[in-house]
Amino acid sequence: MKTIFAHATLALMLCGLCPVALRAQVPSSPSAAQVREIRSSFDTLFRAMKDGNVAVIEQYFAGQMSAEDKKLLEQNTKYPAFLRNFYKGATFGISKLTPASDGNVIVDVVIQLGSGSRSVTRLEAKRFDGVPARWKVTGVMHDRIRSAPEK
Repeated sequence: MKTIFAHATLALMLCGLCPVALRAQVPSSPSAAQVREIRSSFDTLFRAMKDGNVAVIEQYFAGQMSAEDKKLLEQNTKYPAFLRNFYKGATFGISKLTPASDGNVIVDVVIQLGSGSRSVTRLEAKRFDGVPARWKVTGVMHDRIRSAPEK
């Protein structure tokens, strides 16, 4: 009986400690330096998207994003004009930064198009040392698209 009680007590203590340990592994928010670096990197990326500057856009993609979009960025000669037209009058912003346990950051990007459409896209970003683009997009988490407000 004492053994069962001891195991039950140990199990309850471990259950109570696990959430604390998990919270300790993932910072609750990025540091001020990370926020500045991320905003700077993404501001440059947003400007390149509005300008249709695919050479700069390519510098801000890594991993899965780089592999998937390389052909589109390099071989589609009409893509820069498409980007300039699509993002004409658009505004970009970062609504939320969420640290991940692997050191990456999930960046919620809000895009308000000139047509009135609004989208929120979650991007996974990773920090790279020694390159102009300190934070690069490594993947898209998911998109939530909202249409223009009804009048």
